[in-house]
Amino acid sequence: QGGPQIDIPELVNYHPLKTVTDCENFVTRLHAVPAYIDQIIMFGTLDVSVNRGLAGKKVTFIMAHGGSYAPSTPKASWDFETGYLKLVASALGATDVQIIAADFTLAGVSPAMADFVDAKAASISAARQAARSRAA
Repeated sequence: QGGPQIDIPELVNYHPLKTVTDCENFVTRLHAVPAYIDQIIMFGTLDVSVNRGLAGKKVTFIMAHGGSYAPSTPKASWDFETGYLKLVASALGATDVQIIAADFTLAGVSPAMADFVDAKAASISAARQAARSRAA
């Protein structure tokens, strides 16, 4: 079964991503994220009505997008992930939440994205730098 495999009570103290390489190698299937979040938001663990298990924690979500959902793009309104992930983290008490995204990852793979190869390289570079800065 894909995705992170940890015991629920250990999640509050879990730190799977120690380096930028760890971040680059950590992949969770998008369709599994809501189910995973449902599993960790349970009574007595990270239940928002009982405790705020992420209070005082630095929370970072790293995402890859085939295209781009940045605010200045035509598909900005298609970005449902950012708001959802920030909402979940803040509901659990996190006040230091950052989203790092690498955009245009299908450029150079999909012929329709050929014009975005340079934007892909710049976005990946910026995401790596953001992850390094965040980890520091």
